Amino acid sequence: MTTTKGDLHWINGRGYITIDGLARMCGVSHQVMDHKVTKAKNIHPRGEYIHGGWDLQGRKLILDVDAVPFIQGYAFQHKEIAQQSLAKFAAIGIRAWIKRELGIEDRIIRSWSL
Repeated sequence: MTTTKGDLHWINGRGYITIDGLARMCGVSHQVMDHKVTKAKNIHPRGEYIHGGWDLQGRKLILDVDAVPFIQGYAFQHKEIAQQSLAKFAAIGIRAWIKRELGIEDRIIRSWSL
C-alpha cells in the first residue's frame, strides 16, 4: 500500500520523507541536506538503506528512522526549526508509546515496524 502527501510517503508499511521535506524540518537548504545524506550514505554502516529511493516526481526519499539523526544533529546545533521538529516528534512518540503500553492501539501504531 502506498500513500503520499506532499513530502511524506507511506510505502509497504514504512515511512519516508523527501530530502526537501527533511531540509525544511531542519532549517537548511535542499543542497545542504542532499550533501549530508549523500555523505552519511557513504560512511554509515547501513549506508545502502539511508537513501530510500525516489518518489514518482523523481525526488530522493529517506527512510523515517534514518531521517531522525539529521533532525537531532541540527537540533543539537541550536537550529530552532530542527528543535521544534524534534520536540513535536518526541511528543508524538511518547503519546504512541503510552497508548501501546496501555493497550490502546490504532491502525497506524499496529503497522509500525522498525
